[in-house]
Amino acid sequence: LHIRDNVKLAQDHFNKNKRNQQLLLLEKKIDNLLQHWRSRIGLESKQQQNEKPIVLRKRRQRIKSEGNWPLFYFHF
Repeated sequence: LHIRDNVKLAQDHFNKNKRNQQLLLLEKKIDNLLQHWRSRIGLESKQQQNEKPIVLRKRRQRIKSEGNWPLFYFHF
């Protein structure tokens, strides 16, 4: 019979997230340091150089039915 220990599962999950928070904080500080280091040296990030402009497509316009009545009557 399998017994599920919810308290132990919750504690393990909490401790796992706690370790990840420390890593995330460390990564954030390193990224911030590198970003300011690039600006002090004068290097631009590669992302800004390779960005392409976003082109929005033109939407399809519906043709109004009353605009085509003379042609409709001409065929019948």
